[in-house]
Amino acid sequence: MKHNLIIFKEHQKSSDNNFDYKELLNKYTETIYNDCDVNDANRYLGLSCCNHKQKTFQANYYIGLDWIVEKETAIMVEPKIERLDYLRMFMECFDCDNTEAKKKLKDIYHIDFNRESIEVKNNTFELTPLLIVHFLKLMQSLVKRNLKKDYIQVEENLNSKIKGKILFSRNLKQNTFKGRDDRYYCRCQDYTVDCIENRILKRTLMYVRKYLTYNTAISCKAIDLTNLCNSCLSAFEYVSDDLSIQQIKQFKVNPLYKDYAESLKVAKLILRRFSYSIDNATSEIDSNLPPFWIDMPLLFEVYVLTLMQTRRNKIEYQFKSKYGNVDYLRIKSPLIIDAKYKPVYSDRLIKKENEVEEEIDIKFEETEKVKGRFKIEDVRQLSGYARDIGILKKCEINKKDYHKTVIPCLIIYPLDDTQEKTTISNVRINQFSQFYKLGIKLPKRSQVECML
Repeated sequence: MKHNLIIFKEHQKSSDNNFDYKELLNKYTETIYNDCDVNDANRYLGLSCCNHKQKTFQANYYIGLDWIVEKETAIMVEPKIERLDYLRMFMECFDCDNTEAKKKLKDIYHIDFNRESIEVKNNTFELTPLLIVHFLKLMQSLVKRNLKKDYIQVEENLNSKIKGKILFSRNLKQNTFKGRDDRYYCRCQDYTVDCIENRILKRTLMYVRKYLTYNTAISCKAIDLTNLCNSCLSAFEYVSDDLSIQQIKQFKVNPLYKDYAESLKVAKLILRRFSYSIDNATSEIDSNLPPFWIDMPLLFEVYVLTLMQTRRNKIEYQFKSKYGNVDYLRIKSPLIIDAKYKPVYSDRLIKKENEVEEEIDIKFEETEKVKGRFKIEDVRQLSGYARDIGILKKCEINKKDYHKTVIPCLIIYPLDDTQEKTTISNVRINQFSQFYKLGIKLPKRSQVECML
């Protein structure tokens, strides 16, 4: 590896005792200090200055890779939760029925192929599988409907008929000079599924199938994905994959076809990831990664909604109140719910016989009255929502009762536990009235997967 690599954990400070890159980071202090932005993942993954005098920095909740100085030093931010399987979380998000949440899936990650790749030894990121999962899930939805048809130009040597326009020079060479006066070489338009959009999608599916066959990085998930890929390919039986690299690069996605637009956008990313060569699909390419980031709070937000959606109570997602958007609002038995991707909320583990269920069941009958950890700014935010007139009206609270109604608030956070058979119950934040928190276990990769 010719360049340097500075490694942070999510929300880690450069002043922490276990931060091993202090000397190297000092070299770029002024560069980062003048250009960092906690709200902009495109600037050093949202790295922010947490102490102006000492000029120490803190990572945000974006994970990924970026250059500090191109070809010289890069920064990598890893998940704070060990062996976090964000790929599995991303896959499960596609089961979400909420339309608004599905629109946000494309914003969960971003890849910049226009910049120099970063070499990473002992890489823990699954960037190519992430693209493949996104593409196959989009294709699964797309092939449920009929494939798009379009007019394409076709050249044919027709027998005893004329269709479209006769190509006289080709007709002379192919037919007239050979005494075949019964034939006409014509150019015509054909309305078919064998259009360039479908050809690009089929070419990408073939690359994906080969990658899944030869690559062991996602072996535990490869069987399901391979079956899904083969199922999608069967829908493209009458579509050719004959197209040039130039045609792929010059093709512009038509935004009018929304389903196709998103699928083609991801398809072009995959083809570019493989450098437009199917031979690259048989090799490990994730040791060299383009700058990219994954928005973990947004991924967690959609993932939590996916877990909650199967419950009977209707959950409004991103309900727009008078003074902000609530992550989730339960209308019947009113409850304000907010997803906070902050493991800091963990305070104690409660042993139970069974593992955490796959779905979130929100009950308060048997809450534990403990002095739980919390972030006061989050409590203030939700307390404001609980008194918002727009939310009270949505929950059908009687106008006369507005002044004496306090809607319960719940914070859902990731449970960063090290013991495998432990769960945590709904915990009442005892310092506040009607305030609770719920820790959920996120999927993790096994030790074997991490070694592959």
